[in-house]
Amino acid sequence: RTLVLNTEVLDADGIGALSSNAVTLAAGTYRIEAWSQASSDAATFSRVHGRIRDTTNSTTLVVGTHGVATGDSGVTASSSKVAYIKGQFTLSDTAAFEYQVYPVGATFYNVTGTTNTGEVNIAALVYVEKI
Repeated sequence: RTLVLNTEVLDADGIGALSSNAVTLAAGTYRIEAWSQASSDAATFSRVHGRIRDTTNSTTLVVGTHGVATGDSGVTASSSKVAYIKGQFTLSDTAAFEYQVYPVGATFYNVTGTTNTGEVNIAALVYVEKI
């Protein structure tokens, strides 16, 4: 599943362009950090894997850790269900990337909209730095 990316907060150097849940970057080397809170209404929901996928060249740029939920086999403490990605990649030409997740065992809900107090609910964050 591709996560919704719809707001660019800061890009003073103009390194990326956000459109249709994808970020387009020019050739260069980048550091990236991304995370998203996962939720589901299914009791079987146990893990969520994340990746940064180059949709221009159909390749995976960075693979993240996987979030697990309490009750999963061998898991006793975590209930985070967070897809977390941190890494570095190099593009030889301009390419677009998406933040994608794979939920294991249930439907993945990337919660959007507003909270009970009226603030916007931030469901995913992506930080990209050109180095």
